[in-house]
Amino acid sequence: QPVCREFLLYSMKLREDMIRDTSFIMSYGQREETHLEELYTDTLMELLNDSNERLGFLESLHHLLGDQGVFNPRGETVYVMGDAGVGKSLLLQKLQNLWAKKELQTDAVFFFRFRCRMFGLLKEKEEISLRDLLFKYSCYPDHDPDSEVFDYILRFPEKLIFTFDGYDEVQEDAERMNLPEVVSPDDKACPLQLLVGLLCGKLLKGSQKVLTARTGVDFQNRVVRKKLALRGFSPAHLQTYISLHFKEQEQRERVSVQLDASPHLWSLCSIPLFCWI
Repeated sequence: QPVCREFLLYSMKLREDMIRDTSFIMSYGQREETHLEELYTDTLMELLNDSNERLGFLESLHHLLGDQGVFNPRGETVYVMGDAGVGKSLLLQKLQNLWAKKELQTDAVFFFRFRCRMFGLLKEKEEISLRDLLFKYSCYPDHDPDSEVFDYILRFPEKLIFTFDGYDEVQEDAERMNLPEVVSPDDKACPLQLLVGLLCGKLLKGSQKVLTARTGVDFQNRVVRKKLALRGFSPAHLQTYISLHFKEQEQRERVSVQLDASPHLWSLCSIPLFCWI
């Protein structure tokens, strides 16, 4: 597989943009940005099969795209579910940050990230092409007069990673419209059609996809490769978070005492969003 200057420049641009956009998280309580590395803590990631039976826990985020927990080898989408505030968006942000810094165990050259609500906000009558979606609504290749980057994407989709955050925000629209699946990458279609086409493998078959949604939102098992449910902080994760957030030993001990004295507070703090607040 050739890797020419245009591909390297575009990959570098994607990584630079992603590092800039993912290196900080908003600290709700302090209303200021905090370095992702200083506060990010893993959560419990439970693997499920196609019947939502428990298969154990994913060892780490580095294994999200790997073979652990795969129940449908023909599927291409990793489906991540979880309640509001449990950390789905932050998990994607960390995944993106790892790829941008070349710390993710993958040979993917390009990484595209989207919020699902974008596909719903774009006008239904406004048809766009796959090229528009990737370059106009994500990241444009500056040095590609002969469209070699797009040609490479079409020839080697296995070198791509996509993340789609918040499918629950467009599920009803996608089902209501009864969308036909897009087959040709040259066809123009409504944005939701492109989303469904990518997730179902009708477009860029072989690319890796991660889709998040709130608990209770169903997605087609036939296109799902593996399924995870985020369960929030375990006691060990919570202690790690406390150690990162409170730099002084006295503060950490005071917080731990309060948590030990209140099972309700401990349960509440297993939800990452409440810790950030």
